[in-house]
Amino acid sequence: MALSGNEENKIQRAKTRVLFILWALAGVGNPFAKGKIQPLTLAKEKVSDYHEIFAALVEDGAIVLTKYRSSKNVTLTQVGYELLSNWLRSPDFKFQGAIGGRVGNYLLKWIAHMPNAAIASDTSTDESVVAEG
Repeated sequence: MALSGNEENKIQRAKTRVLFILWALAGVGNPFAKGKIQPLTLAKEKVSDYHEIFAALVEDGAIVLTKYRSSKNVTLTQVGYELLSNWLRSPDFKFQGAIGGRVGNYLLKWIAHMPNAAIASDTSTDESVVAEG
């Protein structure tokens, strides 16, 4: 597999990215055209690098693949949503490289969606920051 990053956690990061983008585009339980999941690949990666990622996510019960007419659809399951939530909260997860506007907007959507988010004051900069509550 030619996914970017070190061997130890590149598959986990790729799984998290797929689930995160799918959640942002379609939510839980809504089918979405697999080929339209953007931005899926990082620099020097190909969509074909993700075939085994999708297979692993199906095996985990995180997504369901279905065929509709001539295209394949992917649906995020409740299990996938729970995995995504746990993985995004992991101190080991980090996005690689620059985050574009699209992913930045997905992050804002995720933060707004979080039911336990609380506002805390960062006294070192005197700015408000989002803290997990």
